[in-house]
Amino acid sequence: MKLSRHPHPVDRPTLPILMLVLLVLTVFGAFGLTGDDGPFPAGAAILVAGAGASFLVLLAIYWTAWVVRGHVLWLEERANPGDEPPAG
Repeated sequence: MKLSRHPHPVDRPTLPILMLVLLVLTVFGAFGLTGDDGPFPAGAAILVAGAGASFLVLLAIYWTAWVVRGHVLWLEERANPGDEPPAG
């Protein structure tokens, strides 16, 4: 894959870190806010649902970028089979 000025989103740590933060917020929000204080607060439920939905959207974007990047690498390798360095 030809290097561009900006790294591919799969190679950057921003997206996986944001996904991890949203997942932790969702899990702690879903299991940590329920307790002896009574019913689950409506505002917290909205925030947990939003964090969970955002995590799923970012997961789909990350997975799609990973698949597309792999496909581009495969196409370039197939187009230029003699450009590989010798093994060993």
